[in-house]
Amino acid sequence: MKKKPTYEDLLSELEKVRKENIFLKRKHLHYLSYENSETSVKSSPLGIIDWDLDFRVSYWNKAAEDIFGFTSREAMGAKASELIIPEDALPDVEKIWQDLLQNVGGSRGANPNNTKSGKTIHCEWYNVPFEDEKGKVVGVRSFVLDVTSSREAEKALIESEERLKSLSNASFEGIFILDRGYCVEANQTGCKLLGYSYDELIGMFATDVIDDAYKDIVQTHILEAYQDPYEAVFVRKDGAKFFGEVQGRTINYKNRDMRVTAVRDISHRKKIEEELAVNEHKFRTIFEHAGDGILIGNTKGEIIEVNASFCQMSGYTKEELIGQHIRKLFSEETLKSSPLRFDVLDSGGSIIINRDIIGKGGASIPIEMNSKKLEGDYYISIIRDLSDRVRVETQLREANEKLRLAKEKAEESDQLKSEFLANMSHEIRTPMNGIIGFSDMLNDPELDGEKIKQYTSIIVNSSHQLKQIIDDILEISVLETKQIKIIEEDVCINDALLELFAIFDRKAKDNKTPLYIHRDLSDKQTTIKTDKVKLSKILNNLIDNALNYTYHGFIEVGYNLIDGKMIEFYVKDTGIGISPDKQEVIFERFSQEDKSLSRKYGGLGLGLSIAKENTELLGGKIRVESEKGMGSTFLFTIPYKPVYDDVLMPEEENASDKKAPTIYTILVAEDEEINYVYYLTVIKKLPIKCNVVHAKNGLEAIEFCKNNKVDLILMDIKMPELNGLDATRRIKQMLPSVNIVAQTAYSTSEDREQAISAGCSDFVSKPIDRETLQEMIQKHLSTARESIS
Repeated sequence: MKKKPTYEDLLSELEKVRKENIFLKRKHLHYLSYENSETSVKSSPLGIIDWDLDFRVSYWNKAAEDIFGFTSREAMGAKASELIIPEDALPDVEKIWQDLLQNVGGSRGANPNNTKSGKTIHCEWYNVPFEDEKGKVVGVRSFVLDVTSSREAEKALIESEERLKSLSNASFEGIFILDRGYCVEANQTGCKLLGYSYDELIGMFATDVIDDAYKDIVQTHILEAYQDPYEAVFVRKDGAKFFGEVQGRTINYKNRDMRVTAVRDISHRKKIEEELAVNEHKFRTIFEHAGDGILIGNTKGEIIEVNASFCQMSGYTKEELIGQHIRKLFSEETLKSSPLRFDVLDSGGSIIINRDIIGKGGASIPIEMNSKKLEGDYYISIIRDLSDRVRVETQLREANEKLRLAKEKAEESDQLKSEFLANMSHEIRTPMNGIIGFSDMLNDPELDGEKIKQYTSIIVNSSHQLKQIIDDILEISVLETKQIKIIEEDVCINDALLELFAIFDRKAKDNKTPLYIHRDLSDKQTTIKTDKVKLSKILNNLIDNALNYTYHGFIEVGYNLIDGKMIEFYVKDTGIGISPDKQEVIFERFSQEDKSLSRKYGGLGLGLSIAKENTELLGGKIRVESEKGMGSTFLFTIPYKPVYDDVLMPEEENASDKKAPTIYTILVAEDEEINYVYYLTVIKKLPIKCNVVHAKNGLEAIEFCKNNKVDLILMDIKMPELNGLDATRRIKQMLPSVNIVAQTAYSTSEDREQAISAGCSDFVSKPIDRETLQEMIQKHLSTARESIS
């Protein structure tokens, strides 16, 4: 790209002209002979134009063509006024021209010029007269530089600065620009706000106008480039103080990083806030010390405030009431006989009515309720407890102690009912709503098959949810009696885990959360005496809890033997985690870490309580290790009571390995966990000892084969990362003699040929029959046994 000419280029060209003029004079050449120097200016980045005494063009270089658009052929012989000089610039140009002809000296200036396209541009000109050997002017050379873009940029900058200054001065806030804490610019509002003139403010340090109590915080915010709004007390020039809201941020101003700070006088707002605080205090004092209960709500029926008297009356805390609908306080019968009349309140009327509210304990409390609408969408109710009056009236009507006892019994029953409803209402109504609502919608004759399937699925899921709620309630009820019997039996922990895996694997896949089981001990070692039902309930609740709160990562279930006396189970997830301060609370009945979780994830908050109580019944303890957002690991112990007396501990097994028969290593390359569990179960039933290793993709299989001896590989063909055929080819290069059995859902002859071609020794199609698989494994392991011997 051609370099844009600069003033330095202009000076360089002028120096060339000066030297050539001297040269011409020494050689006594006529001006016209200077045409021979065309080569020296032809490539100049500046426009170079030679004029004769009639102000006509005698030379026009390439740069001049680029600037004005006229070719050299078009320009030659043309007068300047006809070619590039606008009419309104002619008088000034004519004067410059006459001075040049008088050999007054060179001239420099700027003026607008015409172009061939009709566009007006701005150019810088430097003109030099040529003389003959007698000192007579015979022509003029002009150097021209197009400065249109720089002129427009300067104009835009000036307009931008003026516009910015106008906006700044029109602001209702004081605007200050600080350079390292010193004021370098301020608007008119800022000057007026602080009582200083513009000149007085420039150069002042920011804290010079700040009250002593706020100087440190202001200086700290400036140094740290703090951007959020904050408050400070300012001191005006006359000593008067005012509260200001301050907000600043870093900007680039005059090619430097500076801080622009906006200050708003909030004295009026602070005064109003103080008055509101006083009024609030007065209101709060009356509100809290009133003998009657006071309840404030909105016309949607939501409670937004209650006083101490009402809390004492109802038995609820403020936290339990605020945000709840007022219907929480009334039974369905009361609302039917005496409905809430928000329409009357909205019309400006007041309502005085006697009702019964249901206290936290379930007791019915007779009240007089005087309600009236406030400004906005709010109402206030003055509630007077009529219990004493009603009690006296009741006692007068009671004929004998039997009726009183009957009444107490009824109240106790009502209390239990209310407690049940208070804890269970939401969770029971949710699935019931799904069952009833979508059952009704199934009656629509226009439903298509897809909708019927969808509604039916919702009803089934809601039914399962309701059944789980009922099961939990019944389980808690049974545990409450403290009369549970432990029924011990022989339980294989490994088998129990496989059964749970089969139950929960589908839900885990639906959640896209892989479920893994970890089993370190043999079936014989894990066959113990315990209550299988209760153990299953514990694990069931912990796994279900993990699935409910985990939507990314994985869930792992396993166990470890502790000192040969206790077996510790764990359920590890990568879910939402639990805050340390909530890790004890979650094991209490009807408890969750956060009340909002029950709305988001569902549940009564009974699962962990059931797990805890069953663990304690089995003679163990339960705990959780977790951090918020980092997943959770629930651990519980039960006594280790092995069924077999001759069972070896893991360390004893290692010590006896030297005497043990050959143990074969089988690598199962399979990405589906449930398929791996199936292969593992089949292999464990073989009469020979096998060490089974799991690779979840082709790359993991190759990596294991690099560093370990393998007797047989069961290779799934379709796997992530690297498929089974490619993995087989690479493994065969490392271990040519190893037997590899391909396993795939495809069973065509072409698939079999591809597997054999890749290096597989055998081929089996899914679903795989147990006996077929066992026979195939033993056949290929016998080959491996022969190679060993």
